[in-house]
Amino acid sequence: GSIFNYYKEMIRLRSGSEYGKTLTYGDFRAIPAKEDDLICYSRSDGQYEITIMINLGTEIAALPDDLRSGKVILNNRTENDDRLYPYQAVVRVKERG
Repeated sequence: GSIFNYYKEMIRLRSGSEYGKTLTYGDFRAIPAKEDDLICYSRSDGQYEITIMINLGTEIAALPDDLRSGKVILNNRTENDDRLYPYQAVVRVKERG
């Protein structure tokens, strides 16, 4: 897909999906990563925990075990495994309580 369609999907997730409240108002938590080029954080509330993972580097980055679970709700690449490929951004959600 195109960058335009990816941005449209990001906007839809925040403003027109069941995850919008969590993404907008959920508690923010930065997630430390070994690689400098890997940005990870989560937003959570009583209903969902949403984890955002972005690889800004040119090398494949391994994901820690605790970031490998959850349903993928947004991915800018077709790969979906325990690694983030260069310039890949993945959003995963887990239901809570």
